[in-house]
Amino acid sequence: MSIIAAKCSACGAPLETDGTRSLGYCPYCGSKYLTGEGGRRSVDGPDAFYERFSAFETLGHTAEAASVAEEMTKKYPQSALSWICLARVRIAQAGERVRSAESQFTGDRVHADNGKEIYFPMSCKAIRSRYGSVSGSGAKVTDSRVRTIAADYYAADSAMGEAYRTLEGAAKLPEGENEDLARETRDLYERTKERLDILSARIDRSAAAHNRSKKIAGIIIVVAAIVMAIIVNL
Repeated sequence: MSIIAAKCSACGAPLETDGTRSLGYCPYCGSKYLTGEGGRRSVDGPDAFYERFSAFETLGHTAEAASVAEEMTKKYPQSALSWICLARVRIAQAGERVRSAESQFTGDRVHADNGKEIYFPMSCKAIRSRYGSVSGSGAKVTDSRVRTIAADYYAADSAMGEAYRTLEGAAKLPEGENEDLARETRDLYERTKERLDILSARIDRSAAAHNRSKKIAGIIIVVAAIVMAIIVNL
């Protein structure tokens, strides 16, 4: 009789079975698993959750995938798979917001509510520091397109930050058979980060042009006022 050795996908504890029982329990965390010719297969561990997560992810149902991933991290925080799934969700959420912000730009300008093309008035640093005032009551920025871009950028930047921290945490846990998925997720992170960096550069470039325009307009107003004063005094 051969002994099948494996690890619990939920807690990583060592499991041994002779394969004669079709259903067993991890003696450490109580997770169910199936045994047989193919070895141990989790019934209600993170592997089972991953099947649901993967289905939602494939369909592009990010909200549903996020719900499953968040449940995984609460129920199986010691599993790298849980955190990898959460990182994938955050990357997907960031990607959606980056695409939304990109769609609002024409070159380095955005279409304002009045139909005119304007330079974006805030740098990325300003968005991060002033986001509360931009989106809340009494916001200085009243143009809805500008507010939408600011909200999208802030959400994407925040989601990517969380994805990075989540991947860093997952890397400290045993990955085992999830190494390929972890590598794929890191590649996905880098590709999305590249798009976010391009968007960041576009926003900062547009904000710099906006500031130059304001300075030039200010100089013109001052010069005009001086000229008028000279004319009046002649």
